[in-house]
Amino acid sequence: MIAKANAMALRSSHVITLALALFASALPAQAAPARPPPPWGTGESRGEDLRITLITFGPGSDVASMFGHSALYVADSAKLEGRVYNYGMFSFDNTLLVRYALGKLTFWLGESGLERTLRIYQAQGREIVMQDIVLEPAERAAFAAYLAWNALPENRGYLYDHFLDNCATRPRDVIDRFTGGALRRVSAHPARMSLRDHVRRYTAPHPVVSVFFDFLVNSDVERPITGWDEAFLPAELLADVAAAGVATPPRVVASAVDRPPIATEPPRRAPSLFLLGSLTAALGVLLAALARRGRGWQRLFGAHQLLVGLVLGVPGLVLALLWAITEHRAAYANENLLLANPLTLAVALAGAALLVRPSARVLGMVEVLWLSLAITACFALVAKVLPLFDQDNGPLLALLVPVNVGGALAAVVLRRALGPRAP
Repeated sequence: MIAKANAMALRSSHVITLALALFASALPAQAAPARPPPPWGTGESRGEDLRITLITFGPGSDVASMFGHSALYVADSAKLEGRVYNYGMFSFDNTLLVRYALGKLTFWLGESGLERTLRIYQAQGREIVMQDIVLEPAERAAFAAYLAWNALPENRGYLYDHFLDNCATRPRDVIDRFTGGALRRVSAHPARMSLRDHVRRYTAPHPVVSVFFDFLVNSDVERPITGWDEAFLPAELLADVAAAGVATPPRVVASAVDRPPIATEPPRRAPSLFLLGSLTAALGVLLAALARRGRGWQRLFGAHQLLVGLVLGVPGLVLALLWAITEHRAAYANENLLLANPLTLAVALAGAALLVRPSARVLGMVEVLWLSLAITACFALVAKVLPLFDQDNGPLLALLVPVNVGGALAAVVLRRALGPRAP
């Protein structure tokens, strides 16, 4: 059981790392020689020879590509030159997670060849859809010239925001600009669901990552939005471009391979999470009751506390840091800190101490920690009747209220079982 617990803890740490990087939905930048400016950037191209295409790449199988990707392609039929303009370039180095966590992750507009780009995404088994933007020759020339200007080193960088400024919103803004606001007009209607629900349905194939993401973001992702805001998702941008009538009908260049379709509605996870939380709590109480039978059971209880403390405490610490020292507004004043926070990490330390040697001090610490966490968790649940506590965290409440209450009950049972005999 301890080996299984260690494996689960390791998997949890991997999930946290992946989830912090999941917004980097494009390919990392690679060193490449400087390219000469394209003919449409120097004024050599004629508008009638230019073709501008929106390329939409479907979700990939890994966490970092689960939301899909968008790019723009410009081709000059007379000059026999074409370039893919990709707003999803970023530097994949040892500072990536730190830069993202601090809200300082810079993306930029990169250029690449069409064949190489398509080959990369086809190798990943991802769907590729193309739509040619319908514009007058002079408008195509201006559109292409803007992209060439935007790709210059002094103009290409931007501060990444998953919902407000990403690889799909940048092409959206450019297309809208050169089509006279057509996209903004067609997407002015109220959104059919919140940003949170969109993320829930896209992360449905990855339940652990989905729950972790749900834990990290606050009610900012539940604010009223319009169809324009939904186009942070490449598939929504594709639909808006088609609805606006500013492009040719979408043509599928490559189909998705062995990939489930994107869910149309967010999954309902509360019942299964409540069962998981209740089982976790019940196991803790059972191990606490059996602890009086000997050191083996006491060690199992300590391992249980260590695992639960790490699985909940590390995300709680991450959330506290996101609020305290970063610019992620979606992490501020998050109600989930009442359910798991750095205090939960102290439970892991107490569990480690119980593995070594139970003592009156450790037993008392475990009891105080869990009683404190149970009080805050119950407050988070009861406070939902107040207008101020309007965060959509029902699935997290279903999971973590039983865990915290069960932890407090287990601590009381353990105290009664070992307290008088603890050295």
